[in-house]
Amino acid sequence: MPPQFAGNLFNLGGGTVSTTNATGSGNPGATFGIWNASSVQQISLVQRFDMVDLIARIPMMETENYRSYGLFGPRGIVMWERFKWRTVDVGAPDLNTLATFNYAGVGLAGGNTIADYNNVVSNRLYGLALGCGNEFYLGNTPVGSFSMYADVTAALYGDFVKGRAVYELEDRTIAYTYSRNMFTLAPGFDARIGFQWYIYEAITIRLGYNYLGVLNTVASPNPIDFNVGLARPAYSRNQYRSFDGLDFGIGFVW
Repeated sequence: MPPQFAGNLFNLGGGTVSTTNATGSGNPGATFGIWNASSVQQISLVQRFDMVDLIARIPMMETENYRSYGLFGPRGIVMWERFKWRTVDVGAPDLNTLATFNYAGVGLAGGNTIADYNNVVSNRLYGLALGCGNEFYLGNTPVGSFSMYADVTAALYGDFVKGRAVYELEDRTIAYTYSRNMFTLAPGFDARIGFQWYIYEAITIRLGYNYLGVLNTVASPNPIDFNVGLARPAYSRNQYRSFDGLDFGIGFVW
């Protein structure tokens, strides 16, 4: 372990306090390393998802109560996730704190005794979607007309992946970084089903359910590499991602 990540010289309780000295128990450096005998460790995972597409609807067949259409267009997806491991190494108090606080309840930690480990994986997918849709007319009411729709599309993406792993002190004086760029072909599909309410001429309200699946993306299932000086976590290329939720929108036609 690099000496910059040594942490506090004393960070075990039960030491001695006098007018000239304040130390923890044990030999100096007995718990070398911020992670050894650390006081606080926090783990968090943040995931973000964004999708933009420009899909054209091409009429294929239409009757009085039914119509079918083709779907085609470009699509872009960004899947970003960050695993963070924060470790705080609290040491013995200094003499400036003894007049106000009890020794048993006081510890010192600064930017040079707090270490952050971040592993960021960013999947940027660019591709084309192709599919078809169907809409069934349900009837007319005093508040407007209603229909049911079902759309299915398949897509093929080029997945440009960035993997970034870094150990760093929180005072930003030193960092050990591992960067890796990867590329995969990622097939995907999505399905939508729901209802449309033609509330007024040229105004449509849609409510439905949407499911999206993408295969062969990249992730880091075991995100921590414990080698501080040369952190190289493993990345897996065969991860399946799925997203689902409600689809709500308002359309204006002119």
